[in-house]
Amino acid sequence: MKTKISLALVLTSLFLSNCLFSQTDYPTSIQNERNAKNQEFKDPAKSPLTAAQISKFSGLSYFNIDEKAKIQGVLTLADPQTEVNLGTTAGTKIKLVKYGTVTFTYDNKTYTLAVFQNKNLPEFGSDNSQLFIPFTDPSNKNETNSKGRYLPISLPASGNTVVLDFNTAENPYNAYNSGVVSVVAPPGNEMMSAMTTGERKFEDRSN
Repeated sequence: MKTKISLALVLTSLFLSNCLFSQTDYPTSIQNERNAKNQEFKDPAKSPLTAAQISKFSGLSYFNIDEKAKIQGVLTLADPQTEVNLGTTAGTKIKLVKYGTVTFTYDNKTYTLAVFQNKNLPEFGSDNSQLFIPFTDPSNKNETNSKGRYLPISLPASGNTVVLDFNTAENPYNAYNSGVVSVVAPPGNEMMSAMTTGERKFEDRSN
């Protein structure tokens, strides 16, 4: 009997420990990603910042991590997947593959946003497998980049369910350096709720 009780206590302890770990591991992983990005921005070989900006750079500004902003969506592939023209911050057009759409519910509203595939964009480099959603939301007026942000997503290992983590929403490089040309969110890729998650606007701009 004592053995069974001891085993039950051990299993309960492991269960509680795993629950605690799962609750704390996610914020830690997001913070680690943010720390790594700050280090990258200090590296002149990788940073979109100018030399003057790097000299006084102390880190990007983020909203607090909100676990409710990590949600699931359903990816529908475009058929066929063709290149479309997207507007840029320079007022020009750039051709990117419209990979498909993702449908999800957030704050009691259902959205279907267009998903695009990287094609040597400076934000994602040569990783042309990277998918992202350029989007706008009401926070762009005061708290986040005025021209919207990018939400990177990864293909699921199987099926069509993808994770949308708005804690990873990031500024396009034009937000840091006006000399960089970035994609502007297309019509329809707009969130109705203010997405006070992920990266805030970049205040320390010298050009």
